[in-house]
Amino acid sequence: MTGLAEWTRDARLPAEFGETELAPPTESELVALANEHLFRGAVRAARWSFARWKPRVALCAAYDVEFDDGATGIVVAKRYLGDKARSLAARRREEDRELHEAVLPDERLHLWAFPADRELPGAVRVLELHRTAKVLRELDTLGDWVLRWQSSSVERLRYKPERRAVLRIDWVVREGSKEGPKSRLPMGARCLPLSEIERVLRARAAAERAGLGAFAPRFLGGEARTGTLFEAWLDVAPLARDAFARTAQAGELLARLASLDAVGAPLAHVSRLDGVRDFLELSGPGREVLQRVASPERRVTGWVHGDFHPDQLALDRDGHGRLLDLDALGRGDPADDCASWLADRLAADPSADFDAVARDLCSPAGLAHELDRVRAHTAEELALRAAAALRRLEAGGRARADALCERALELATLRGATA
Repeated sequence: MTGLAEWTRDARLPAEFGETELAPPTESELVALANEHLFRGAVRAARWSFARWKPRVALCAAYDVEFDDGATGIVVAKRYLGDKARSLAARRREEDRELHEAVLPDERLHLWAFPADRELPGAVRVLELHRTAKVLRELDTLGDWVLRWQSSSVERLRYKPERRAVLRIDWVVREGSKEGPKSRLPMGARCLPLSEIERVLRARAAAERAGLGAFAPRFLGGEARTGTLFEAWLDVAPLARDAFARTAQAGELLARLASLDAVGAPLAHVSRLDGVRDFLELSGPGREVLQRVASPERRVTGWVHGDFHPDQLALDRDGHGRLLDLDALGRGDPADDCASWLADRLAADPSADFDAVARDLCSPAGLAHELDRVRAHTAEELALRAAAALRRLEAGGRARADALCERALELATLRGATA
């Protein structure tokens, strides 16, 4: 399983905008492709579980697959409009031939099975537990623990093709010596693109020094050359993505995060409208957003999560809140974190009143007197949600994108948050 949010998808959506060649393989077609090019007949079923469309460029789809022996896995099919598949075939590395990967230039298709993701080399490396144990020893984060990698195991938790993989390593350990009593030490491993990992490692290290480990997974170190980050495992229960009952607690955690010393922290990763222009231009209200809604000026005042949604808030056994999924962490504008949560809230309930729901979050977050500013940020976030509905091929995505853009325009107009 990819472990990602489930959506009802529409494979015909790119064709509605003239890109008929970017339809993802059907589930039966994927089984045939995987059996012919990756697994020699071992796949018996597939379920489409992920999509990412980039207009005029490519469509990436992932499938949960079941093998004849009952085992499960993930196969990814990425189809290009141009000649990228042909150039991939020409650049295919010798080590790729040992993995489950195939490039079909005539079909403009790139197939691979997890963990053979070219953008996430750490996914392959983490599964080599003897090597991972060596990396952790070199990081010197284990104290007296001795890792017994031969008896340890790895579980895949989430996989977003070419973006990130999250795994849990259950180490069998002994304390002090190889003859001591055995116990288990769970640990999280995050595999990220090489283009992102150095910023993320710097941010996590700086935040750990500032005290973030008191309410987030403790940072254990990483390996930049493979795009891998290690963090302590937390025994917590994440909220559902549409669970907003803990809004006040979320605001308190954001205020606590923003108060940490941000010396040495890199800037947070921030999504802006320019990055989704291709999608917004497909929608009438989206084009109006591009004309009328200004990307708000950021006031960089402290730490921000960078991608804050309800499922990034978890509760421990005592009900204390913890922050998860910190890949976008950095210095930024706290209004962005509030706006991300509020955009989710308004997208889930279009009838919700912005001022009412914003006060519940912004007051404990320390932004009670900045609702106009948060409103402008939320308008932008709603437009980003509109683009996401199209990007993931959401069923009814066209109407959904239009509605979210119309709500963004409404918010932007209320207090003149327009260009």
